[in-house]
Amino acid sequence: MDVLPSSASHLAQIYLLGTYRLLVQGQSRAQVINYDKARILLSMLALAQGKPLSRSRLAETIWHEDPISVGRARLRHALHALRRAFEGCDQALHITNDTLALDPSRAQIDVLSLLQHPSQPALSDLERLNLYQGPLLGQVKLHHGEQLQDWLQDTQQNIRQTLSQCRDRYIQSGLNTLPAPQAISYLKRWLLIWPEEEKLHQALISLLKQENQHEAALHAYEQCSVLLADRLGCEPSAQTRSLVDLPLRPLTMTATALPTPVTLRLRPLAAVGFCLRFEPSHRHAREQGGTLLEKSRQALHRLIEHHGGWPCEAGPNQLIAYFGYPELQESPVSQAAELARAAATLRMDEHIKISIAIHADLAMDDQSAYPDPWGQLAQIVLPLSWDSAPGAPRISPQAALRLDTKNIQGPLGRQSDTLWLNLSPSEIDDSRLTSRVYGRSQEFDHLVQAWSHIGPNRALHHIAIHGRAHIGKSLLVHSLADYVQKTAHHCIMLHCREDKRRVAWHPIRQWLHEQIADHITTQTSKPCDPFSIQTLQEALDIGPKQAQSLHQWLNSGPEEQELNEPSTAHMDLLFNLLSGPGNSPRRRLLIIENVQWADPPTHRLIRLLAHTAPRHPTLLLTTSRKPGHGLERAEHLSLRALDRSSINSLLSGQRGQRLARDKRSRLVKLSAGNPGHANELLRCHELNIESSDALCLTDLICTQYHSLLPATRHILASIALSEQTTAIDELALMLRLEQAALSSGLDTLATLDLIDLQDKHVSCLPLVAQALESVAMQDELRQAHHAIAQHGIRRRHAPEHIAKHLCEAESAEAAFWWQRAAREALAQNDLRQASQYLQRSLNRSELIDDLQVRQTLQFECRMLQGAIESALYGPASASTAMAYELGHELKDEQDSDQVMISLWTAWSAFQAQGNFEQALQKARQLLALANETSHDQNRSWALYAIGQHELWKGNISNAIQTLNLSLAVFDDLKEQNNRQAIAEHFPQSITLGTLSVALALKGDLDAAQQHAVLALQSLRSDTAFSLRAITHLFVMQSYYLMEQLDDCQQVAELSLQELQQSHNPEPWSALSRSFLHYCQVMQHGRESSLQSLLDCVQTAQYGLPISADGLMSRIARALIRLGRSNEAMPWLDKAAAQGLRYAINSLSTELHCVRGDAWMALGEHGHALQEWNLAEQSMEKYGLHRYADWIQVRRTAVQKLKV
Repeated sequence: MDVLPSSASHLAQIYLLGTYRLLVQGQSRAQVINYDKARILLSMLALAQGKPLSRSRLAETIWHEDPISVGRARLRHALHALRRAFEGCDQALHITNDTLALDPSRAQIDVLSLLQHPSQPALSDLERLNLYQGPLLGQVKLHHGEQLQDWLQDTQQNIRQTLSQCRDRYIQSGLNTLPAPQAISYLKRWLLIWPEEEKLHQALISLLKQENQHEAALHAYEQCSVLLADRLGCEPSAQTRSLVDLPLRPLTMTATALPTPVTLRLRPLAAVGFCLRFEPSHRHAREQGGTLLEKSRQALHRLIEHHGGWPCEAGPNQLIAYFGYPELQESPVSQAAELARAAATLRMDEHIKISIAIHADLAMDDQSAYPDPWGQLAQIVLPLSWDSAPGAPRISPQAALRLDTKNIQGPLGRQSDTLWLNLSPSEIDDSRLTSRVYGRSQEFDHLVQAWSHIGPNRALHHIAIHGRAHIGKSLLVHSLADYVQKTAHHCIMLHCREDKRRVAWHPIRQWLHEQIADHITTQTSKPCDPFSIQTLQEALDIGPKQAQSLHQWLNSGPEEQELNEPSTAHMDLLFNLLSGPGNSPRRRLLIIENVQWADPPTHRLIRLLAHTAPRHPTLLLTTSRKPGHGLERAEHLSLRALDRSSINSLLSGQRGQRLARDKRSRLVKLSAGNPGHANELLRCHELNIESSDALCLTDLICTQYHSLLPATRHILASIALSEQTTAIDELALMLRLEQAALSSGLDTLATLDLIDLQDKHVSCLPLVAQALESVAMQDELRQAHHAIAQHGIRRRHAPEHIAKHLCEAESAEAAFWWQRAAREALAQNDLRQASQYLQRSLNRSELIDDLQVRQTLQFECRMLQGAIESALYGPASASTAMAYELGHELKDEQDSDQVMISLWTAWSAFQAQGNFEQALQKARQLLALANETSHDQNRSWALYAIGQHELWKGNISNAIQTLNLSLAVFDDLKEQNNRQAIAEHFPQSITLGTLSVALALKGDLDAAQQHAVLALQSLRSDTAFSLRAITHLFVMQSYYLMEQLDDCQQVAELSLQELQQSHNPEPWSALSRSFLHYCQVMQHGRESSLQSLLDCVQTAQYGLPISADGLMSRIARALIRLGRSNEAMPWLDKAAAQGLRYAINSLSTELHCVRGDAWMALGEHGHALQEWNLAEQSMEKYGLHRYADWIQVRRTAVQKLKV
């Protein structure tokens, strides 16, 4: 966007704020100056306000790393690019042998226009504010040469000061004259420039409230809170809080007075349990017991308060100190460990013994004035303290996972109750520091290089290291500190602490105490006053005057007023202290960790250190979770997630632990490249705890989550529970939020590192999502799950995805969506998945209030479940019978459709079990009800069922007639155009297959062949898999009867191929395999196929027992083919017994024929003729004329043998 006003006298326009652009006579020339240092040259000339700049000075500033001769040569090359870029506007550049200049009267420059240089057009305050499109040279890569950085810092400071003046003037004079939406837009834009300016937040909140945008005002306040905490380490003022009517939490409320209504939430809480024991050495000592115990309690109270704990009486001689209350803290267990360590070494009377325990966890907070109102931590820490030995504080497993390993003693990987606190924790193992920086070798080398460049020519280099929590910032700077200290250089390390955010100068005070303690420890002389002037001089190597000032400051203690208005004298004192004594070329390393927890005075001191040349060449390293404000001169080093190989190396090398590959892969995936999380998950594994949560991360997210507004929490929960990357536009539709409100919430969440924003998509790390499920309240999670489910319904997502979220939302609708998911899985032939979905539907159906609706759903699910069990394990299996039986109890007798479904399933079960009479009764009832209700589909199925009964009973003519009637129902339909659409609901294919078998048994082989082909042709792609499998079986049986083994084998192979896609459900796979292996034996005499054929028997007997006699007959024929007729006889006996048991008459003729073949193979011709005579009688009785040729051929063969 061109924001400079057009001017006829200015032929060129130069934009240095935000995107780097150069326009000459309206044409873009930025691509001509196509490298960064040439652009820096043009920028320095443009901002020199027309003054000539020395070539040598420019070369030294821009090419500071090169010799001056090389720098001047590179300057000439860059100048050539500038000349080409200004072609047509040559008069703008003034070039001599010694100097370079740019005439500002020939070029419009956004920075000079903003600063209102006389050569530039006059602009209003608003126009000058609009000129700011981003940081100066924001898209140009700048080196960290001192001269260039000084020039850049001075220019940026001038720009920011001018912008602030324009902003303040315009807010006072012109902002009220604008329409409210436009004023709100300007305020939001200015907050991008000054995010820490609280009065801008106040103005925005006020305007939004005036426009009745109360939700947007709350979001604005939320952003204000997050930004101020992140950048300045402070909370919004009372004036800002009053704008959104947020009262302070009452701390004087009694423990029994709960607010109305009670608002529950979780908070990270740590507890130290103390148990005081009086052990008298003689009788008279008991007289002092009460007094000694009371003195000990008082001493413990003072110690607890000194460490910032919340003391509570827990019974006679028992105390609990809570940390993380009333202010939220993400790591209160660290303070608890310090207190326990101090209490363990506290001097008590010799008759008093104190046992200590530590526990930390998320505890429920009901907003009352008591840290643990439900005693969640007390019930664990107190028994643990009873079992603890004096002087050896015990640690619960939850506390151990939240503490650094150096604080823990006890064998890892065994019972967790063996852990206790290490009273003398060693520092980080310096010998392993550098080698433990897995995946950070490049960053470490960069820091070492920066340290080596510190010297007289570069007095200060500030590197601001930032990254997510636990990403490895501390380990990196500790590794560099170890490297520096090994070379005998001075290193100062300041640690900002979460619990000291409201204590002025706390990191400097802590460092001073450590320095003095180390000095006193090394002295062999008599004990001395640690804060005496002499001790300070010796410990810190400072002069008497500075030591006296420091002595006064240390003895005064922290002052509350210094938090907001730190003393200039104290600021100078501490700056001189950290800068080092005198002027010396000796290098120093100054490290300040966790700047996000620095108190306001320390924040200001860090800025002063970063912008002021120290007495000694200094490398300043600061670590924080986000890039700090006011550190423009710093080099920013962002630590990204480690790659998979680095995390693998870390997990493989830590503490010699060897993990199984699958466990290590799981930990690598969960850690998402964060080494801190990976280490914590590894410790979970060592402590035999389920490694699915990183508890330190959970505590952090808990503190952040409850500081968010409900609307922002809803956004976060919806993202975390979505389990996949979500487009921001889709998220807006899901939550039904406007883009402005959603963007505000997403910005807040991204600032807290709770979400990842990439290319208009948003996602949440797996561990963050798991932690969120632990800290969010159940109602909040239900609302998010319900929003995701409703969006899935609108977007037609997978039913199982919708059902899962409705289940989590505890909605009764989940039952219907699980049923739909089951039907879709069934359509994909995934029977086992469909069965699981149906069971979930039945489980959730109990939530349906309407009795009729609930029973209807349960009936449908049971019937479908029975059909699936029938397809998986056979219609005669126990699971099928149970599903149908449970479903029959639920049917509505007034609903004819349900009654007919129940009758059909009952017929299916009875028929498969061989209970033909009861099956026939159910089929006739179904036919009668179908005729009564004019239900053509069920009439066709009922006729098919009756035809099946006739076929198995051996009434072939009746079977053929009834099956043809079933086919005629479909053929007689009037709606000819819709016949194909409804064909899948009629038993066409299975009826044609059955009819083909009946015709083959009758001996009409041509008609049987024709119907077998029609049966295969009638199968459609959407035909249910079970119908396809049964149809294939009937066609195989028909080809078997017609002795067309090639065709039979081909259909068997086709059927098995389709069944394999459905994970080979039984008994259909076994029966299809039996035909395949039978054909292979009969055609090729394969012995190996016989065993496969035998393996099919047990499966067929379980799932479809009425098919077992036919399978046994085929086994007998295969044995005869292989010359093992003696073995065939027992199988024929079993088949005959099976036929008698179920009264199956259609196979009796074949059994006599096969037995005759066996006798003939054994040479017993008389027995063979006798069996064929019996077969002929059976054939005539039941009309099974297919066997006439068989009998005649065998008889002829025997007669020839006799002759």
